[in-house]
Amino acid sequence: MRAIELVTAGGDLISLSRDADPEIFDGAVLALGTLGIVTHLTLDLIPAAPMRQSVHLDFPAERMGGEDLLAMLAGGSSVSLFHHWDGRIDQAWVKQVVGVNEELPETWLGGRRARRPVHPLPGMPADFCTDQSGEPGPPHERLPHFRLEFTPSSGEEIQSEYFVAREDLAATLATVSELGERIRPLLHASEVRTVAADELWLSPRTAATAPACTSPGSSSQRRSRRCCPRSRSAWLRSRPGRTGGRSSPSHRDRCARSTRGWATS
Repeated sequence: MRAIELVTAGGDLISLSRDADPEIFDGAVLALGTLGIVTHLTLDLIPAAPMRQSVHLDFPAERMGGEDLLAMLAGGSSVSLFHHWDGRIDQAWVKQVVGVNEELPETWLGGRRARRPVHPLPGMPADFCTDQSGEPGPPHERLPHFRLEFTPSSGEEIQSEYFVAREDLAATLATVSELGERIRPLLHASEVRTVAADELWLSPRTAATAPACTSPGSSSQRRSRRCCPRSRSAWLRSRPGRTGGRSSPSHRDRCARSTRGWATS
């Protein structure tokens, strides 16, 4: 975000930018509607580049260590690891920028290249999914998992996301996998991916406060209709008022414990 224009509750039109208002801009970009109605945004753009996508399957359990998991997540510009809390990675969806990321071999970190298109959810048709052949294509046809003309995922799930630090990823997955038999029937699938840190005051990924900076996000697609917002609420409660975006160590510790705990539910 480079600049933002909004109308306040008093009817004033306010313009803020990264260059002109560096001390407060990161608090205005993500304000959850508290500052006013956003009427205009200015975004930074990057040139579009062709991308390719490949999927590798059935990674062995011994590849669940921290270094191997981070190597998987570093395999492309965007990587998603699908699993079912059974101590191994079932699918790695790797999206690469042509000319920037090196194309992956047939066998990569113990996983084998999928011979035919697959869907991340068991039993769902792969026709819904974007091209996995490795052929270059425009980013909007490679970055999404699902083709725009089809229903994403199963269409009847509730998605929840949780954040943990990169260095805690392997231990977190191992701990939650101990509950695999209990939670597996409640989930379609779970996905791990990395999310870059940012400086936005209310962001759960802010580098200044969150224990999840540059963290993997664990996304679970629930079969049940219940949705508990406790994790997100914990993040919001840990945010300070207007003290420069920093929270005390005890806030960070409580935030980390709450978030990781609800990643297991």
